[in-house]
Amino acid sequence: MPIRAARGRAARGVTPQQGELMRTVQHLAIAALRGLRGVELVGCGSFNLLLGANNSGKTTVQEALHLLGDPTSPTRWREVPRLRRTAPLLEPWGAGAAAGLEELLWLFPGGPQAVADGDAERCAIRVHSEGALGGMTVAAERRVAMPPQRAVSTPGLRVEAPPAWVSRATRGDGPSGGPQLNLELTIRRDGESDETRLVLWDGGALRERRAPRRPGVRVISALEHRADARLAELFRGAFEKGAQADLVAILQRFDPRIVDIATLVVEAEAGVPRPRVSVVLRVDGLGLVPLHALGDGTRRALTLALHLAVADPGDVLLIDEVELGLHVNVLRSIVPWLMEMAGRVGAQIFATCHSLEVVDAALNTQGAADGLVVYRLGPRRVARYDHEEARFSRAELGLELR
Repeated sequence: MPIRAARGRAARGVTPQQGELMRTVQHLAIAALRGLRGVELVGCGSFNLLLGANNSGKTTVQEALHLLGDPTSPTRWREVPRLRRTAPLLEPWGAGAAAGLEELLWLFPGGPQAVADGDAERCAIRVHSEGALGGMTVAAERRVAMPPQRAVSTPGLRVEAPPAWVSRATRGDGPSGGPQLNLELTIRRDGESDETRLVLWDGGALRERRAPRRPGVRVISALEHRADARLAELFRGAFEKGAQADLVAILQRFDPRIVDIATLVVEAEAGVPRPRVSVVLRVDGLGLVPLHALGDGTRRALTLALHLAVADPGDVLLIDEVELGLHVNVLRSIVPWLMEMAGRVGAQIFATCHSLEVVDAALNTQGAADGLVVYRLGPRRVARYDHEEARFSRAELGLELR
């Protein structure tokens, strides 16, 4: 049965709080995306916890926000399906010949079959929001055509990325030419009369030269903390913003012997095409310690801190399973720190969660009443709890909010 939004006691009468108009997402309505229908997140806060059973739609809510961040970007459409994979945002577009587009087709209501049947009305994605991200309607159609020999990019009109093998085929060392399946998306943003047509091919890639759309939507996946190269890239941005002291402070919650953090550059040499950059910590009694030698929890906390350090005012951070790898004692200090830093930066957080310890840590954070909102996605409704209602439900009624 489709999920319907529930505006219960918590949702009825939600009024803008001081500063709420500055939040990038004030209200999110998912009319149709994957299996969600008519789901609304009313009165979003600065720190939003998404709770619910498995397959209740928590990750789909994050996918909706990620797409809204830049719906005409081919890179964004390649990224979103990978949020559910073992190495999100790090794997090639298609591990197999059709893996990329097949994954993407499941974003559309009704899945690949609805798209193949040409039922544009039934399979269109519809996501809308109040705030800076706006809304979108996306229709999909599978076509058979000859791939282009080069990328096509007409901003606001048409964007097409040819398969990676096309350039090889013209040299005689790739697949033979011929019509190929592609996916053509027609994207219409709320309040705009023009449509953008985005044509995606399996294995297609397009280096986008335009500046990233602002405000930005940043994804912190469940396994990103294990990608050393990604952390080194984030650290360079944090260093440019002078955030080293904040990073050291969060790491000292795990080990007070940590006194500094830096990057180590190994110059290019024979067989190595470019310099290797890694993050290292200076630890009393041990000297320089590479990041990969640390525990999962320390790396996870550092990843969260790095994303907040490089975020700009108005950015939206999507955290998948915020409690992952973090001990309950650490959560009691990490969660308040996340909320404080998000407020300082001016960012907005949407975090999925299966941990009551995270809920309790957020409820006990000083000043949480101004920005904490808890959403519980269920089979037929979405329940919204502000700080006072969540606290009363936990402390007085002993409710299981997860």
